[in-house]
Amino acid sequence: MPVGLDEAIKIAHGAVLEAELPSPFQEIAFGEVLRYVLAGSVQFDRINPGGPTSPTLVSEASGLHLLASRVDASASALADLFDISEGSVSLHVANARIASTKSKATKEIALLVAAARQGSGTDETWTSVDHIRETLQQYKRYDTNNFAAYLKATGDAFNFRGKGSSTEIRLTKIGWEMATNLIQSLVGGGS
Repeated sequence: MPVGLDEAIKIAHGAVLEAELPSPFQEIAFGEVLRYVLAGSVQFDRINPGGPTSPTLVSEASGLHLLASRVDASASALADLFDISEGSVSLHVANARIASTKSKATKEIALLVAAARQGSGTDETWTSVDHIRETLQQYKRYDTNNFAAYLKATGDAFNFRGKGSSTEIRLTKIGWEMATNLIQSLVGGGS
């Protein structure tokens, strides 16, 4: 059942408030939620406080714009590095631009994947290490025996929670700085 404009605005406003997003993301998030509610793409009677963010609310364009505002790069430049669509993020950086050693590649890919997923809103705050493992396997840089040690060796870049296959990471302030520098070096050109 379509929602009236007044109700759609209330829903979008409530969703942004309950998501407790940082200020730079609030305006973009409000616009995206409002658009989806008015289009009838999202149907719910009330916002679920503290509930998980629906991955369908993150379109590729909005995800790239959210990430762009976080890492100070244009969304079009980020589209050359990431594919963000309906709850998934994939990395498409040339293989030669990722470190050749498995330890450095693990750090780079972890930073890129976590920043893309957390910065685009695909993941609310924590990212499963399974996403990093899959990307490392695609780039043929996955080291089964040392994967966890390589992640832990990233220093202060991540907070960790969980154990084994259920481990999740969250970028720290230092991690965001490292990810931003890496992304800017990749969008800046050169090989």
